[in-house]
Amino acid sequence: MTKALAWPLLAVVALASFWSPLQRTADLVPALVGRSDTITIAGLSLKIGQNLHSQASPEVRETLAHLSKAGVERILEMGESSYWNKDAGSRGQEVNAELIKLGLVVEIAQSELDARNQREGRSYGYAVKRSALGEQTQAFLRSVVAEFVQELPKDPKP
Repeated sequence: MTKALAWPLLAVVALASFWSPLQRTADLVPALVGRSDTITIAGLSLKIGQNLHSQASPEVRETLAHLSKAGVERILEMGESSYWNKDAGSRGQEVNAELIKLGLVVEIAQSELDARNQREGRSYGYAVKRSALGEQTQAFLRSVVAEFVQELPKDPKP
């Protein structure tokens, strides 16, 4: 019976002895993670320079962790806004669904499209424009690509 109680009692004593250091360590974890130089983009963890990491707001980092590869490609190729003719509006909704869900783009109101159609003689049926978060995310992704290219080995010219 004494042996049966010895191990649990020893574990409780050890836990009590180390409780304060363990709690202080647990309190530091969020700060350590925030200073990390690794970022997740489309499910892929990338090691980036500390300077570049600090350029991404917590919102941008969170968004990138949930963005798919197709979403990364879409936000990188996108201009300030994108328009689809009335017959292709459903395609526009389809390709932008993820970006809308993540708050990277917002749909342009039909009344604004109608005014533009009348002014320019167009037949736009659907349009989106980058949000502030979309602009920040796009700028950060371009910086990541630029840093990656900068780190590529340089081939000496023959």
